[in-house]
Amino acid sequence: MNPRGIEAFVLMAVGIVFVVLRIFARIKLVGFKKLQADDYLMVLAGAVYVASTALAYLTAVAWEGLANHGLTQEQRRSLDPKSQEYRYRVNGSKGHLAGWQAYVFCLWAIKTAWFVFYQRLLGILLSRRRVCCGYFVLAATYMAVVLTLLLSCHPLDKYWQIYPDPGPSCLLVTSKVNIITTLVLNGITDVYIMAIPIPMILRGLFSRIKKIGLVLLFSGGIYVTTAGVVRGVLMMGHPDEAGQLSGTWALRELSVAMVMSNIPFLVPLVRRLWFGPVKESSKGRPPEANGAYRRTTNNIPAPTGAERKRTSMAGPPVDVDIDDSDFDPRDEQVEVARSLDHDDWDREGGRSLGATSTWRP
Repeated sequence: MNPRGIEAFVLMAVGIVFVVLRIFARIKLVGFKKLQADDYLMVLAGAVYVASTALAYLTAVAWEGLANHGLTQEQRRSLDPKSQEYRYRVNGSKGHLAGWQAYVFCLWAIKTAWFVFYQRLLGILLSRRRVCCGYFVLAATYMAVVLTLLLSCHPLDKYWQIYPDPGPSCLLVTSKVNIITTLVLNGITDVYIMAIPIPMILRGLFSRIKKIGLVLLFSGGIYVTTAGVVRGVLMMGHPDEAGQLSGTWALRELSVAMVMSNIPFLVPLVRRLWFGPVKESSKGRPPEANGAYRRTTNNIPAPTGAERKRTSMAGPPVDVDIDDSDFDPRDEQVEVARSLDHDDWDREGGRSLGATSTWRP
């Protein structure tokens, strides 16, 4: 098999394995019925990732990276419509269009899953305005990329037209309009998603171990953003090889995004398997949490009064007073919080930041 094909399927296998492990870990820890929107979004992203890999393989290997670009007017006129090259160029152009759509959908599904996760984890620490703004940014940027892709070349079948020359905006592989739009909006949304926890870090709400973990995750996010930039620059700088470079770098970017997006959800299961389950009292609660208690963080007192009833976009008001009946040792936010911070319970018996943000749908 062609080395590019081997790389494509290896990257796909790695990404899908992490999705499967994430779902297994989530079911093991919280049960199938407690899977949340970000879990289903990641499964959807995984399915589209498989389709994206298949399309990238076809365009880069089976159709040899050919499309309707890289031809002079004379070459276009003399190319026989019944020839193999003509067929490869038409199929390759169609494959690039479908693959670009799959690439964008997969990336934005992963971004949305991250935002849903942050919303669940940080809960009352995220203002209603910021939640609305986040979903608006994701929806608006996705629609902008898709509409640019669909409307920059009209009619759409010019994307795979060989003769006459359809014009630079219809040469998808080298179209600067589509490349720059995808590159810029992808980078903006990546930075926006990565910036969400930064205020919590600056306020000292995370332990040193958690900060190291977040730095590693940010490093993965930076690589994903960098891969998107490299993909765009190479496509514009090497138009003759753009057909192969586009698929190769898209899969590298998606693979790292899939891995980095699922690692945090594997840590709780690994910790449980390595250290064993958390010891609980006869009432099914951690021994440090006997009696009624209030949610706190190291630096933020438990909300009181009107703050207890602040609503979120995803459910009813959050009640920050917790009694014995509220604690569930299998609660997902508790598991995620433990994965992010080794200081699971503070000295006053309150929950750490992850548990602080639990909302109850």
